[in-house]
Amino acid sequence: MKKYILGALGILLLIALLLPGCSSGAKSGGKEVVITYSANTSSHIGTLLISFEPKPGNIFIVLDMTIENHGYATFALDPLAFSIVANGTTYKRAMVVGLENEILMGVVKDNSSTTGKLAFEVPADTGSFDVQYKGEDNDTIRWVKQ
Repeated sequence: MKKYILGALGILLLIALLLPGCSSGAKSGGKEVVITYSANTSSHIGTLLISFEPKPGNIFIVLDMTIENHGYATFALDPLAFSIVANGTTYKRAMVVGLENEILMGVVKDNSSTTGKLAFEVPADTGSFDVQYKGEDNDTIRWVKQ
């Protein structure tokens, strides 16, 4: 009888030790894409080769982003799938040309990341905004604003 009790206690102890490590806290079975970003405004964007200015009354919001894939075999990254929503208006025309370290179209593999910048032309009086991504898949995305 003591063997059975000790065996049962051993199994319970093993379960208690393993269970806390089973939950990652992420949605979708532990799979998620984490997009960390910071935003700055600019009256022009450009490099030595090419430069852009917004229309009168507008500015550029430049997002500096890190995109991490946690659990998906691949995450299809398309800069044109990003948008900004501000004051009830969606701005879909992301610009990458003229930015140093622009976000490029491609694939982010599992446990990998990429960094880069995107810019959106918006009215100069734009206050707070949300960033959205409408890609091919329904991947779980967690946004982290810095």
